[in-house]
Amino acid sequence: MAKYELTGGLTHDGKEYHEGDTVELTAEQAERLAHVLKPSKGSKASDASQPSGGTEPTAPSYSKLTKAQLIAELEARGLEADPNDTNKALVERLEASDASQPSGGTEPTE
Repeated sequence: MAKYELTGGLTHDGKEYHEGDTVELTAEQAERLAHVLKPSKGSKASDASQPSGGTEPTAPSYSKLTKAQLIAELEARGLEADPNDTNKALVERLEASDASQPSGGTEPTE
């Protein structure tokens, strides 16, 4: 696992993380959270989850996530997640959330 620095706020499993905090993540976790991460200084983190050449980051591939992962991602963003929804509906909700976010950011945690 590699270390990453948060560029925005994040809540996971009831714990709040703030901009500048360092977290250790798997490559899959880093890909899903690329919109609020940058490799930590001295980390061997792959640049695959980061924008290249100063361009916009590529959208994460939500279609590869399990229903539990999709729900967790929605809840981390403070969005409603109904376990009775289809994976496709959950993916669409995440993609709509991405489209409504300002470039490279998330809403800050309180």
